Amino acid sequence: MRPIARSRSTSRLLGVLWLVVCLGSRLLADAIPAGGGLVFWPRTNQARSPHLLTNLSLRFRYTNHLEAPVRVLGVDASCHCTTPKIPALPWTIGPHAAGELEVVVEIPGKWGLLEKTLRLWTADATNTLTVRVDIPEPDERQKNRLAAFADRQAVFKGDCANCHSTPAVGLTGAELYRAACAICHEAEHRASMVPDLAAKPHGGAAYWSQWIRIGKPGSFMPGFDRSYTGPLTEPQILSLIRYLEGRFPPTPGAKVALPLE
Repeated sequence: MRPIARSRSTSRLLGVLWLVVCLGSRLLADAIPAGGGLVFWPRTNQARSPHLLTNLSLRFRYTNHLEAPVRVLGVDASCHCTTPKIPALPWTIGPHAAGELEVVVEIPGKWGLLEKTLRLWTADATNTLTVRVDIPEPDERQKNRLAAFADRQAVFKGDCANCHSTPAVGLTGAELYRAACAICHEAEHRASMVPDLAAKPHGGAAYWSQWIRIGKPGSFMPGFDRSYTGPLTEPQILSLIRYLEGRFPPTPGAKVALPLE
């Protein structure tokens, strides 16, 4: 009876080993594309992102499991908003070399589930990577901020005009400052990217004229001059410049930044 027991035990062991080999083969087949040894991990890169005003960067690790170099001949993204940061093609990855592939996803002004794919192909195989980003829907105030960053003049349009444009009609000097400037720069919940004017070094009339008329491209600061679709008339702008010069005198010896620098 003992030989039979050993035989049954051996059979069970062989069965377990066979199962391990089968599972390992399945996992290896999923990791290494047919005909190629260039492995990317993870295949699907998932992230949950807040409402960013800049692009999101994700990373995929890669390894060349071959004894010879692998040449990536082409890259194809499902959308122009998904950009891989790779060297010039053909991209040669040495034997057993490993590294990271950075993929940049444009997400400003977007929410919901974004799913994009990226295909990298060599002479022997194609790797398909997936980027999945979950962005919760912002509330109305956050949507307005996102719109303002995409188009800084958006604060003078639609619902935003009720706070940033309409209250300034006909006002000058200090009253105009409170209606058009303090609403952002002295707000109780001032956004972190909106500066506290009292804490900044200041210039003279030319300094304030540029900031008021032009604003700053690439930021939240809009141009208030009507040539920039702003709401203020020339007399209003001149009165605001005089008020700001008096309230925030030029900072002696300070190097001040102008909006187009």
